[in-house]
Amino acid sequence: MTTKNLNEDCHDFYELFKNISIKKKVHFDPILNIVEEPSELAEFLRQSRISDWVQRQADKMRMERLLNPILLPSHRLKKYNELCAQECFTK
Repeated sequence: MTTKNLNEDCHDFYELFKNISIKKKVHFDPILNIVEEPSELAEFLRQSRISDWVQRQADKMRMERLLNPILLPSHRLKKYNELCAQECFTK
């Protein structure tokens, strides 16, 4: 799809739906329902809310730093040539 077609499609979409009004109001229930946790599950639920996102992001960055050089085409070609050279000399 070209940019021109995309722009035309967006324009057509806007023209079709520009007269439709959408109500953007939020309504809350006036009756507040409080759900309490069972006391025997309180510690388990507290632990489950603690996120390990920071540790997972650090692990992801470390793995990318280790694997990115290996996944480069130049590295793969170099290793392929080394393996082929080894096979040629061992036969």
